[in-house]
Amino acid sequence: MRRLNRKSTNSLLGGFQPDLWLSQQIGRPAYRMPPDSTDDLPPGPCFCYAKVPVQNVQRSQALASAGFFLVETLVTYQKQPSKNGVIDPRLREARVEDSKRVQEIAGGAFRFSRFHVDPGFGPSIANRIKAAWAGNYFQGQRGHRMLVAEEQGCLAGFILLVEGTEVSAVDLIAVDPAFQGKGLGAALLLGAETKGRQMTAGTQKTNLPSYLS
Repeated sequence: MRRLNRKSTNSLLGGFQPDLWLSQQIGRPAYRMPPDSTDDLPPGPCFCYAKVPVQNVQRSQALASAGFFLVETLVTYQKQPSKNGVIDPRLREARVEDSKRVQEIAGGAFRFSRFHVDPGFGPSIANRIKAAWAGNYFQGQRGHRMLVAEEQGCLAGFILLVEGTEVSAVDLIAVDPAFQGKGLGAALLLGAETKGRQMTAGTQKTNLPSYLS
């Protein structure tokens, strides 16, 4: 998938849907463009984004001509649940009191997200968005399940899942940089698997550590 960020107010290919949560995080109106929309772009300074399949070159070119630019290329992975049933003892279900620590990790563990690589956002804004994203789970506003990983008596990582009848999607996964390299990310992914549900996880093509480690 391609995600592009609007940098002009040219009129073309609108039909935008307000992203109220993101608007609150960045302090200005934010909109998502649905596929193949035809209305005008929103007026005035704002943030607009779109997802485009890589094979839809014509759509990408139309967006580029309207002032959008490519921010990231997403890669999605799928796997069937493991049959060994082994759960890492460092894992447990998230609790309400984990909220602050989970948000701290989310606010400092990401480098390749669309907000971090977009030159229109600074690191502080990008980190704040990720922290608030993870925090939404504890308010019942994002995801269905969260596992956390503990290392040396400290909450060191988490995985947030959006669960369906047949698929569990990784919405967010992060490990504190101080605890990376200890296999916690792999343990979280394995521990999040549910019998009978396919697992899916997306990452940025440029995020080599996430899929080469």
